[in-house]
Parts: sequence; structure tokens; C-alpha cells
Amino acid sequence: MTKILLTLHVLAAIVAVGPVTVAASMFPPAAAAPSRARKDPTRA
Repeated sequence: MTKILLTLHVLAAIVAVGPVTVAASMFPPAAAAPSRARKDPTRA
């Protein structure tokens, strides 16, 4: 029973951490986009 619970716990951690990691890796480009748009004089 302990092995099953440990396996479930590890799988739950992987499922929970995965989307957070992807979102964190996408944050810097998304945060820089508005400042790039402001500095580009060719954009309206």
C-alpha cells in the first residue's frame, strides 16, 4: 500500500509541477512584449 501511495504522490507532483514550469518559462517573453512594442516606432 505504501508503494502505491508513494507512486500516486510522485505522479501528482509531476502533474502539478509541469504546467507551472511551462507557465514560468513563458513569462519572460510575454512580459517583455509590451515594452518591445513601445520602443518600436514602426508599430502603431
